[in-house]
Amino acid sequence: MGTNLYSGFDSTWEETFLNLKWISLPVPRLATQLLPEKKVAQNPCAHFVGATGAGMKALAEVLLDDDWILTGSDSSPALGSFQILEQRGMKISRKHASEFVSDSVDLVIFSAAVPETNVERQRAKVLGIPQLSYVDVVARLMQGRRGIAVAGTHGKSSTTALTASLFENSGIDASFLCGAQRLQDDRNGKLRSESLDGGEVIIVEACEYRSHFLALR
Repeated sequence: MGTNLYSGFDSTWEETFLNLKWISLPVPRLATQLLPEKKVAQNPCAHFVGATGAGMKALAEVLLDDDWILTGSDSSPALGSFQILEQRGMKISRKHASEFVSDSVDLVIFSAAVPETNVERQRAKVLGIPQLSYVDVVARLMQGRRGIAVAGTHGKSSTTALTASLFENSGIDASFLCGAQRLQDDRNGKLRSESLDGGEVIIVEACEYRSHFLALR
C-alpha cells in the first residue's frame, strides 16, 4: 500500500482501512469484553498510542489473532516490534497526530507512558471514542478466564514465556501476554485457538508500576 511508516499514513491508508472495516465477517471474540456498551457488527478497529512497547506489542498480537483492524503511533518506536507488527498488517506512524483518530476507530488503547494531554487521546475524547489503558485491557481479558499473573522484580518475562510454553507442550492452548519476545516464535502475545480444547486460560506478565498488577484479578 506504499505506506511510509516513518512519516505517517499515506493518502491510500484511509481508503484501504474503510474497505477492510466494512467487510462482513464474524464479530471477534474479544469485542464484547473490550466494547461492552457498543454494538460491533464488523471487525472493530483499535488505535494504539505508544504502540511498540513490549506490553503493547503483546496486546496488539492478541487482537490481531482475533481479527481486529489495528493502527497505531509511537514517537520512539522499537524497530523490531515496529517491523513485526507492520508485517502482520498493523499501520503505525512514528509521530502522534490527531488525524490518526477518526470516527471509524472503535477503541483507543494507550500505554501508561502516554498522558491524557496527548493529541490523539484528546481527539478521541472529542469524538466520544472509548479509551482504555494497557492494564485496563489486560484486566478485562482476564475476566471470566482462568488467569495466571506473573509478578516480581526479576525474571517475569522468562517465567511468563516458560509457563506459556509448558501449557502448550502439555496440550493446553493458552493465551499469553509477555514483556519480551519468545525465542521460538518472536511473539510477545497470542490468543488461544477457539477450535482447541483447554479452556480459557490466560497467562500474563504483571507489572508493579503504579500497582497495576492489583487490577489483574
